[in-house]
Amino acid sequence: FPEINRAWASVDNTLFLWRYDRWQDVPIEFQTTDQSIVAVGVFKPRAKVFQPAVQHVMVLCTTTEIVFVGVCHTGDMFEEIQLETLGQFRVATDNVSMISVAASADGRVFLGGADGNLYEILYNAKDTWRQKKCVKVCRTKGIRAFLPSFIPSSLGCDISGNPSTLRAALTRVMTGGRHIRSGS
Repeated sequence: FPEINRAWASVDNTLFLWRYDRWQDVPIEFQTTDQSIVAVGVFKPRAKVFQPAVQHVMVLCTTTEIVFVGVCHTGDMFEEIQLETLGQFRVATDNVSMISVAASADGRVFLGGADGNLYEILYNAKDTWRQKKCVKVCRTKGIRAFLPSFIPSSLGCDISGNPSTLRAALTRVMTGGRHIRSGS
């Protein structure tokens, strides 16, 4: 993650982060629930949603839930970082494994599901009567929900397993496009 000057790896439910510009850096270990980590991403959140100390947020996708983890740093170039689970910012995967994470410059968070759909995590500073602090919304399901499962992939609509296709889908959603197509 160049945003926080770290590389990462996960083993089961443990995330390891280390500085990639230091040969002998000792990794930070961060454990989630009992579920394996399947995708990870980092983004700069919108202003006034989290405490000022949280300068970036890490998205940890496990097999059962999506969890936000605050990244706090000290010094220049993220000399030292601390990770804190943002407990109220978690949402169930609803049995869809998330395989990729992307974020926009304005703090929107998108996930590529193994089911071929693009999801967005909407997050707010507080719960309201209309919306929870953190919700997952499918941005691509629409009419595809009524089509046989072989149709979306044959039309090139499947975004699963391809980071460049997720980036293209992200661009389309952010510019108001409605259709996701793979390739260029």
